Amino acid sequence: MVFFSVSTDESGNQYVSAEERGWVDGKVKRTFQKYLGPRSLFSEVPRGRRQAIGPEDCTVKPFEFGISAAMWAVAQELCIPSIIDSVVRKKKGSHLSAGEYLTIAAINRVADPCSKTKMAEWFQRDWLSTQVSVDPEVLNAQTYWNYFHSLSPDEFKAIELELAKRIQARYNLSWDHLLYDTTNFFNFSEPDAPGEGLEHFGHCKQNRNNLPLVNVYLLCSKPWGIPLLHHTYPGNDQDAKTFKGVPAEVATHLQKLGVDPAKVTLGFDKGNLSPKGIKEVDRLQLKFVASLKNSTQKDLLHVPQSQFTKTVVAQSKKEVEYFRAEGEVYDHTRTLYVTVDPAKARKQVLKFNAALAARQAKAEEFIAGSLNVKKWRNPTAVAAKLRSLLGKQNPWKSVLTFEVAGEAGALTVTLAVDKDAQAAHEETLGRSILFTNQDEWVPEDVIWSYREQYIIEHAFRAMKDPASIAIRPMYHWCTKSIEGHVFTCVLALFLLSVIRMKLALKGIPASYESITGKLRHVHASQVTIHSPHSTFFKLEPVPGSAAKYVQLLHLNNLLSGV
Repeated sequence: MVFFSVSTDESGNQYVSAEERGWVDGKVKRTFQKYLGPRSLFSEVPRGRRQAIGPEDCTVKPFEFGISAAMWAVAQELCIPSIIDSVVRKKKGSHLSAGEYLTIAAINRVADPCSKTKMAEWFQRDWLSTQVSVDPEVLNAQTYWNYFHSLSPDEFKAIELELAKRIQARYNLSWDHLLYDTTNFFNFSEPDAPGEGLEHFGHCKQNRNNLPLVNVYLLCSKPWGIPLLHHTYPGNDQDAKTFKGVPAEVATHLQKLGVDPAKVTLGFDKGNLSPKGIKEVDRLQLKFVASLKNSTQKDLLHVPQSQFTKTVVAQSKKEVEYFRAEGEVYDHTRTLYVTVDPAKARKQVLKFNAALAARQAKAEEFIAGSLNVKKWRNPTAVAAKLRSLLGKQNPWKSVLTFEVAGEAGALTVTLAVDKDAQAAHEETLGRSILFTNQDEWVPEDVIWSYREQYIIEHAFRAMKDPASIAIRPMYHWCTKSIEGHVFTCVLALFLLSVIRMKLALKGIPASYESITGKLRHVHASQVTIHSPHSTFFKLEPVPGSAAKYVQLLHLNNLLSGV
């Protein structure tokens, strides 16, 4: 027999345990006992007495719980399905609305990413199936094909606008510091019409240039990376070309949020720079902090280290050195900062010296084994080969020098390292150049503002991580389906970012990887007693620090009905 018992400690707190009893040496003794949890989680268990139940009298069904529960709680708190439905305005089908379908898809991308043909299988073993009344079989590829093809990029932007308004009002957030960046994702499927649609071959940021790409840009807020705007566009479009239209789109989006664009600071990196793009930023009076290509400001790279100011960035508590200047950049006088990260500089110097030694070794190997070969008796050919081995561009061209002397068949080669050129180049390592029109900010704030670009980089990393949001693999080739798939992944990022914010506000800063990694190990079981009939949920033992996440996110309440 299995017994569920309720016990009370000295403080009056009640606890539920399960135990088995059997005959041992002619007596009834307890042969097994397991603590199940506090009394508050077991509203169906009678107080003050034991209930005898045989294993055949109850059913226990396990569910995946942690990720879906946390994301579903945020979706309900912010009324995300209703927001999507209010924008889409499509008549609800015989099962679920567009908002419910897309929210379930977004949760799946984190909980257990799979193709749409396998969503029914996932749904049946996830706790979410106990909250949404729907036949799992309608969660299929055709259903999502229909919804994706009925949505447009303008509707995605409208949904993102309403989400931003809702969370802004709920948590009193401000949108005065924003980050912008782009990335691309490779796809294994071939487009139906090469050269059309979103999939194109281009420069893959994950070095998979043999596969078609899809580009995505993202605008998110500091400090939790909540996405405010995204756009999916062809994989062969250059970042700088795309950025030309971004400032106007950002300004329009902000105005709809009731935010003055002139009071917003936008962060972006040098890959997005173009004269037309910066001209648009100036025209719209957007404040910005961005990086410049070092090659555009060579004089600043050689400012003596003695002229730099040492400081500590309060937010990161890291030492940094900077040199402040003013210069003409894109037809305006801008404030420039040359920054040096001492630790980064040391690493880059070591890396440079290792590469220097490797190039020297290759050249010496060639000299030792090839000069007496007939092919290499020509001094011009030897010089050309050495230059290709040592490097035709600076810094290699200036640091590594050589001289070929003698006649054909009796050539001699002298290799040398120009120590002055080496020192001059090493002086530039670890340096970054920032420019901004935030002239009222102190240097530390400008530097930290740009370094917070890691927030959006971590968001992209999470979207590419199979254990976080898993935008890949994409099982779509049609433009509408790809746009819908990317939107569900951005919606998943939104839900995770809100969870991250809620934990941070309670003193627990956490990465996307930490949140998904810990919540993935949180499971629950549905216990059904057949006679008398009663059903309740039991949270399985939670390992390690995941218990803290369960407590702070109040996931227990979702099981107890509170």
